[in-house]
Amino acid sequence: MQEDIIYFPLPDVDEPVKMFLAGESECDESYKIWRNVNTSRFFTIIYVVRGSCYLETPVGMFYPSAGEVFITHVRTIHEYGSVDGKTWHMKWFNVGGKLMEEFIKCYGLDNVWLFHKCSELEKMFDHALDIFRKNPFDASRRAASEMLALVMALADSMMRQGEEHKACSPEGKKLKKFIDENFSRPVTLDEMASHIYRSRAQAVRIFKRDWGVTPYSYLIKMRIESAKIFLRNTTRSIKEISAGLSFESEFYFSKMFKSKVGVSPLKYRHGESVYPHRKRPQKPFEVD
Repeated sequence: MQEDIIYFPLPDVDEPVKMFLAGESECDESYKIWRNVNTSRFFTIIYVVRGSCYLETPVGMFYPSAGEVFITHVRTIHEYGSVDGKTWHMKWFNVGGKLMEEFIKCYGLDNVWLFHKCSELEKMFDHALDIFRKNPFDASRRAASEMLALVMALADSMMRQGEEHKACSPEGKKLKKFIDENFSRPVTLDEMASHIYRSRAQAVRIFKRDWGVTPYSYLIKMRIESAKIFLRNTTRSIKEISAGLSFESEFYFSKMFKSKVGVSPLKYRHGESVYPHRKRPQKPFEVD
């Protein structure tokens, strides 16, 4: 593990954009970062220079690779690290503050975790890192302009690469939003269809055309991803998690969880994972 880390003076409480750490890292096969809602006090913006890693988020699993950028968000549970025992290389910033949160929100990145085809942004990472290396004590003055430029570039990249998401129909977007907001309670296909004033068959066809999966498959995906978070970060019993996510029974939940994740809920809670063996999602839901 080799790292070139830039250390900044402790930022003032009211600093609008706070630089905590920045640097460049050659990550070994055991590299892993995990944060919960209390320890994720800042955004981490990472450019993958070489190799690939996994990124587990509240909305799903991603596998960022060379030329891509990913963000971990404040006050979220997330984990990222090495895949298949292979090394990977990243350039990164740990940055927070109220103004930074506004940057992310205003440019529509607050629900975005992964950005594809961003190789042209490596120069921006290098430029900001060079500035901070030369004078880390001046970070408070330069951070806002450098981070705003980076956020704007990411938003522009998302727009240029977003034809697939722009093609989604209003009904498809409305139905996805409905599922996102209600997946933990019992939801029927009739209810989904009536929400967009369509028949059951039409609702399934619209959602699958726009998002690549059926509404039911997406509903189960959201429940499974939430279950993973509860298993790793709470003391709730498997029965309580199952009931809280509206599965028919604890048995059905355990069977569904193992089919989707590769291990049982109990084994997952105890730290077993199949991250290295999972295929990269064909159509990740990183853009809302």
